[in-house]
Amino acid sequence: CLCGKAHYKAWPPVGIQLRNRCQNVGVHCQGQGRHISRAVFLHLRFRLRSRAPIGNRRGKHRKISRQGRQHGIVHLLRSFVADWAFTCGETLDDNYLGALDVGGTLARGINAGPDADFDKRRLTLLAAIGAAEHEVRIVTPYFVPDQTLLASLQLALLKGVRVNIVVPQKNNLRLVQWASLHALRWLVREGAELHFSAPPFDHTKLMTVDGHWVLLGSGNWDARSLRLNFEFDMECYDDPLAEQANDLIDRRLRGARRVGEAEFRAMGRWRHVRNALAHLFEPYL
Repeated sequence: CLCGKAHYKAWPPVGIQLRNRCQNVGVHCQGQGRHISRAVFLHLRFRLRSRAPIGNRRGKHRKISRQGRQHGIVHLLRSFVADWAFTCGETLDDNYLGALDVGGTLARGINAGPDADFDKRRLTLLAAIGAAEHEVRIVTPYFVPDQTLLASLQLALLKGVRVNIVVPQKNNLRLVQWASLHALRWLVREGAELHFSAPPFDHTKLMTVDGHWVLLGSGNWDARSLRLNFEFDMECYDDPLAEQANDLIDRRLRGARRVGEAEFRAMGRWRHVRNALAHLFEPYL
């Protein structure tokens, strides 16, 4: 289902979060966020381009190609066909009918959800962070990772990896922002570099590791994307693509504000208590 409705009608509060946020439209894909504003065609080369703000949101359109011996587009099509069959009871042809030119970028689609694909995305993130030797860069609108991901980022910092995180200065969900601040406080204390991007609300989801590996798609760094929702991401191994992604992150950083440990210490005690209480709801945020 492409409408964002729940696949299961389980008892609240878990069931209401089982949304399908995979954004695949035939052979068109936009791995950007929960709203589809325009189809993005699959091209022969990977390109990442920005678009103008829509309302109070902004994001990245990502032109995703048929690279890595066709695997990327096959994963996209299979994801769409499976969702269509589940929702409509109709089986579609998942064979790619376009040109068979093969690019040089290795890419793999990652389905994630609370059913057969449970935990795939979290394990992918853990593996990428664990393999990092120099730098991990994360841009996400919602940063409320579980303890395993927090620990992996802390371990990366301990071994000298530079961790750079960009989140919106003002989130559209207050409870999520408070919980995020609680988690970010500890990472900043360990040495992570935190930046707040200025309004409008930035819905970009992007991650790079060591200038070689890129992850983009619909998933956030929260329980909804890691355990409760149906998501689709693409991991790519390509230095030129990683360079383009890092250029986009650099643009974000130029307009962002650096937040250090001193700013967290200056917060009132009641704010720390509020953030800690909000973080108790991490499994459902």
